[in-house]
Amino acid sequence: RSGPTGPHAAMIRIVLPVACFGMLLDFTTGILQLMPPLVVTQFFGGANEVSLRMLRLARVAAIALPVLTLLYYGLVTRQVDVATRPASTLRSWGGRSLAAGAVGMPALLTLAGCTSLYLKYLLPLPAAAVTVGVMIAVSIAWQRGPGLERFGWVLVLASLSAGLTMGLFAFDGPFPAPAFLGEYNDGARRLVRLAHSYAIVFGMVSIFLARTAPIRWRRLRRFGEATYKTGCVTTLVAMSLSVALREESWLLACGPVLVVAGCLACLAASVHERQQQPSLRR
Repeated sequence: RSGPTGPHAAMIRIVLPVACFGMLLDFTTGILQLMPPLVVTQFFGGANEVSLRMLRLARVAAIALPVLTLLYYGLVTRQVDVATRPASTLRSWGGRSLAAGAVGMPALLTLAGCTSLYLKYLLPLPAAAVTVGVMIAVSIAWQRGPGLERFGWVLVLASLSAGLTMGLFAFDGPFPAPAFLGEYNDGARRLVRLAHSYAIVFGMVSIFLARTAPIRWRRLRRFGEATYKTGCVTTLVAMSLSVALREESWLLACGPVLVVAGCLACLAASVHERQQQPSLRR
């Protein structure tokens, strides 16, 4: 009731309830698991049926997309000093596009999963809206944003672009899945889904880490950023190789280790900086 305030308050007020809706979907999914299997099967079908797959994606999108929208507005607020009138209009449309996708994607997925599966053919609209918003975020971050934040937005954009292609067959149509991916639960297809989601998560974490950049401890920070980026790329490449070669790669273990090491190094640099600030002020 008391906030937020400012020029972007209306869009922020729109996306925050969507995150609450995502938590409600999580709660509902947990309740469904406690119900007799026959009841759930009669309404939604089996665990791998399209309806339940849509609801699983809806609860993820309902939390991830509002966070992505808030990260966008954080970027816009920090870049406001370079505003010209056309650029300001572009930033405004980027936020609206992301907010529309953040609302539309979970809503359509939930309605399609619970009512008519034909609604899935409308999913490209919110998906394209989110992609356009992230494209604008990349262009803004590329002007003055730190390297790690640029890396994060580019990762998210690459994942969303791949997601547009995956959406053509993810929910049993309108096109068949490529033969090399196999069925829904086959290892190759599961790895493709993981690579898609991991790229978004890695990108969002990159943006968060970029906004905790310390003034001092720059060597530790640079080491952490380089290690983190290497871990992200290694993880995604290893997943791609596993899909292409049809066998697990030892790189699947190396990537996450590097990601964790990079995160810890970046956070350690930020903690040291905060500990030094009181003495610097004195």
